[in-house]
Amino acid sequence: MPLPDAAVDAELEEIGLHQPEKLVHRGEEDGEPEDAPVRPDVRPQPPDEAAVVRLPLLLLAREVRHRRDLAIVPEQTQPGARCTSVGRVPILAPVRVVIVGAAGQLGRELTRILPHDDLVSLTRADLDLQDAAAVTARLVALAPAAVVNAAADNRVDAAEEDPTQAVAVNALGVAAVARACRSSGAFFVQPSTDYVFDGRTTTPYTEEARPNPLGMYARSKLAGELLACTLAPRCAVVRVAGLYAAGGSRTKGGSFVDRVIARAQDGERLRIVADQVTAPTYARDVAGTLAALLPRWVSGEAPGGLYHVTNAGACSWFEFARAALELAGLRAALEPISSAARGAAAPRPAYSVLANTRLAALGEPPLRPWRDALAAYLAGE
Repeated sequence: MPLPDAAVDAELEEIGLHQPEKLVHRGEEDGEPEDAPVRPDVRPQPPDEAAVVRLPLLLLAREVRHRRDLAIVPEQTQPGARCTSVGRVPILAPVRVVIVGAAGQLGRELTRILPHDDLVSLTRADLDLQDAAAVTARLVALAPAAVVNAAADNRVDAAEEDPTQAVAVNALGVAAVARACRSSGAFFVQPSTDYVFDGRTTTPYTEEARPNPLGMYARSKLAGELLACTLAPRCAVVRVAGLYAAGGSRTKGGSFVDRVIARAQDGERLRIVADQVTAPTYARDVAGTLAALLPRWVSGEAPGGLYHVTNAGACSWFEFARAALELAGLRAALEPISSAARGAAAPRPAYSVLANTRLAALGEPPLRPWRDALAAYLAGE
């Protein structure tokens, strides 16, 4: 049974998030222009430790998908000189970076691209995110300048049937790392997903767009965003979309690209969803951008807050699969289908393209077009 609004409001107040009447809404029903300023909804004072762990459960328990007044509003960008870089890795004095979830797609690419002289990569075997005390002890002992939590449970359909593990990793695990960063003084980087949006638009979502997750996985990721920014005073949430990398996702049996190519080589008929549009993104490109941003975040030259980091352009999954086959020189029976025909357990947004607005405001170069990134991936670059 969903919790009444009054109960949710009370819990959010206890955790340290603004009540709806203390926010500036935007939309026609609010009677305000679309360009009206939006106040941040995360309070600066430390949250109540006992109450904060209830936030994911509150979000997951409600029939409504998301409170439209709980958007995380990014900090204002501030001008500053760009750090010198070679390629995508800045030339700065080494800072210790800890990567949590180093065996995942983004974690592997970060481990590959970041300087190794003061890099600590922790896999699930090295650090149990469900043991908050152990997480804090380990990260405080390492004394990093920054922590990137690349650990995630991305089994979208499995979470719809049983959200327990998704909440444990994507929300409560994030809370554990955020607390540790607060204790150690490290800058916290938390990757997230385009799935926090409902897809009821046809223009790219900016960082100020209101989240409205459709499924349990997406809700767990949004809860993680809120927990990260509530618990860690120095934090950046980085939303990506359609992530793929060499080796793919362990829980999905490889990347989408690899699975498409393998099935084509086996002579299978491929039925691919054509009514979900996103910006498939090469994890190596995201890692390169994070490598450039990390020293700027740590030094305070670039502000934290929300960032969208995706390859440029947009396509449906059907178009992405077709491009992968073309670039790989393969012919296969490829059939476009609807999301309804696929019959997945979890709903997905029909349109989840992200506008990389804040990245551009910082003067960082845009990520290359998705087709160019796909070609590089298939070439092993």
